[in-house]
Amino acid sequence: MRIPRSVYRIILHLVFWTACFFIAYRLFTKDFNNLGIIDYIYTGLFIVPMIVIVYLNLSMLDYAIRFRRLWFCFVGIPTLLGLGVALHYFSFNHLSDILFPEFYLTSYYS
Repeated sequence: MRIPRSVYRIILHLVFWTACFFIAYRLFTKDFNNLGIIDYIYTGLFIVPMIVIVYLNLSMLDYAIRFRRLWFCFVGIPTLLGLGVALHYFSFNHLSDILFPEFYLTSYYS
């Protein structure tokens, strides 16, 4: 039995993002003996904006290469990266207060 290409691609993407989640989770957690729900929430809030921006950039790059509009990459991709930083900032400063009012989450921007 052969796995269809589209299903195989989705499985690979899920494996990649799951590995990214757990690597980031281990990097963000200082005390491995007392793992709490806040560590999963913090890692999820960190990874979700990255997933959105990576796939938006990927679709923009695919469009630019497919229709030979490479100038679109020079304008669109940096714009999307700026929007990604804004989305990440928004998710930590505003969305986390709305979704998780009982938790105190911090993120360092410089």
